[in-house]
Amino acid sequence: YYDGTGFSNLLIVNEGEIVANPSVNDSSYWSGVTASFPRNNFSAEWVGDLFTEIGGTYELCTYSDDGSRIILDGTNLGDQNWFPHGMRRECWTVDLDACTHYPIQVQFYENGGGAGMYFEWTVPGYSRATVPLENLYLTGTAPPTITPTATPTPKPPLDCGNVGFGPL
Repeated sequence: YYDGTGFSNLLIVNEGEIVANPSVNDSSYWSGVTASFPRNNFSAEWVGDLFTEIGGTYELCTYSDDGSRIILDGTNLGDQNWFPHGMRRECWTVDLDACTHYPIQVQFYENGGGAGMYFEWTVPGYSRATVPLENLYLTGTAPPTITPTATPTPKPPLDCGNVGFGPL
């Protein structure tokens, strides 16, 4: 988490918390991270790996208030959503291989007013949904421990063999 919208003044490092709760849409959550955490004028960055179980054309989306963007495997997918606004969805189409870990950064900034950030995808053959926690990793680690709080998103069967780490 950073003070300001430019990722330059680091406030706290909280490995895994945002990845473990990628669909927070409540500005009181953001301000409650620490007593000194700003309610407005801050930015957050999630850095890790996105694991794909099946290959094909995916749609990766941010749904945010204010700006958000995705950097996948070192490529910024676009800045169409990188300006102050209310809740707004922006999606990018990418071809991804099966059983692959992709380095990913999801960046978000809150300028003022309401705050929200969802990281979503459309897996080939499925409807858009929040990216399941089982598909998000801190680089080089096993997935976070998950306590379900909602109905899980249906997922395709996994047939990746041994990929070194991750869901098997």
